[in-house]
Amino acid sequence: MVKELLSKDDVDAVIVLGSIVKETSLEEYIFSQLMEKLMDLSLEFGKPVSLGVPGPGIYWSDVVREAGAEAYARMAVEAAVKMVKRMETLQSAKPSTYPLEVK
Repeated sequence: MVKELLSKDDVDAVIVLGSIVKETSLEEYIFSQLMEKLMDLSLEFGKPVSLGVPGPGIYWSDVVREAGAEAYARMAVEAAVKMVKRMETLQSAKPSTYPLEVK
């Protein structure tokens, strides 16, 4: 689903929402695989993928009580918007006329 969205010209970023809760025995593995795949897709399509997924290592009841699921979603949306704006700024910037020097 994320790959399909990223392939569309009218999609600037994708936001992934969900949770990986402590009750899952493979929580760290699942989280690392999720992060790796989303980073790969972001690089492949040159578009931001923002993550609103609490975990691993927390209980869902703690997330809801402390921050609320809406807070994670809001932070993910804000991060995606900032990334899109920065990418637009970088893409519209004029290249430097000074040669790069590596020492």
